[in-house]
Amino acid sequence: MTDEDYRSTRKCQSLEVFDTVYEAKQYLNFKPQLPSGLEGLRPVHVSIVDHDVLQVVYAYHELLKGTYFDRVDDMPKYIKYRVSTLSGNIAGDYKDYVPQKTNIVNGMTVTYRMVDDAVYLASWEYEGQNHVVLFNEPVSVERAKEMINSVGTN
Repeated sequence: MTDEDYRSTRKCQSLEVFDTVYEAKQYLNFKPQLPSGLEGLRPVHVSIVDHDVLQVVYAYHELLKGTYFDRVDDMPKYIKYRVSTLSGNIAGDYKDYVPQKTNIVNGMTVTYRMVDDAVYLASWEYEGQNHVVLFNEPVSVERAKEMINSVGTN
């Protein structure tokens, strides 16, 4: 799948692709809070969606940067992280999850969208920024909290 193919799947959304997180941050009008210190995770796809949402896809192997997969099943485990100063749902995933669970993590109200007892998506607001973490394979609540706790201004 080429960048152009990927863009064509993003109906009604603009998508600007960047080589690095640093480059993408230069185009934003805010300093994004990002995950850091998570062993093994490397950014493999960096983009800005609709001019206001920074999206970074992290995978567990840095050699995958720039690699495209014909089928989702062929992709390695990844985590999609989005951050914006926009309010509301910035996840880009509008499925109805049952159950949803709310929890307090470091004083922040975090909403988990669940599949069985595992987290598929976590969202929260902190210091004027709206955050979403989407896991391609559901993870434990503890693993989701680890990701949430790693987010800071870098």
